[in-house]
Amino acid sequence: MRHRRGEGHRLRAEIITAATALLERSGTEETISLRAVANAAGIATTSIYLHFDDREALLWAVAEAQFGELDSAMAATDPEAAPIERLRAAALAYCRFGLERPGPYRIMFGATRTPKQHRDFEDLPGAAAFERLHACVRELAPDESFATTTAIWAALHGIVSLRATMQHFPWQSVAELVDVVIHAHCDARSAASDTAPGI
Repeated sequence: MRHRRGEGHRLRAEIITAATALLERSGTEETISLRAVANAAGIATTSIYLHFDDREALLWAVAEAQFGELDSAMAATDPEAAPIERLRAAALAYCRFGLERPGPYRIMFGATRTPKQHRDFEDLPGAAAFERLHACVRELAPDESFATTTAIWAALHGIVSLRATMQHFPWQSVAELVDVVIHAHCDARSAASDTAPGI
């Protein structure tokens, strides 16, 4: 079905949605082609070029959209909660997102997901999600908080990536591992909850 004039933004969103759905089913970007995405969206392959220069541009757009959804998931916490509780909730939401959506998660952090032109850090798609962690860490460990947040983010990424690839390892629950990460970097053992459910 043709979109009326001025509805190009809808078609762009539908293309991104179709590409994301293919990634969630396949779990790898190698299986994604513009023709496959066009078929899934019910459009001609040439229509994709009205919005994306090439396959890489489309995958970059998928990554941007997924980072936006990740940030929304991490934001679903009680704003009145203590910083340690908000940090823990955001970290758990991060891990759940990555483990439940492995295909899009790989695209978000894939080596080929680089901007075609320079972007400042605050303009990168993952900056908002990072800053959500950073805001909590600043309240808990203000000294070198950016480095502390970077270490926590790297640990969370490691939890997601390793659990996805080493499924026979005797993993503790994600909640336990998140607590260890937060305790190690924010020295907040006494403030963390010991009764929150695992994943």
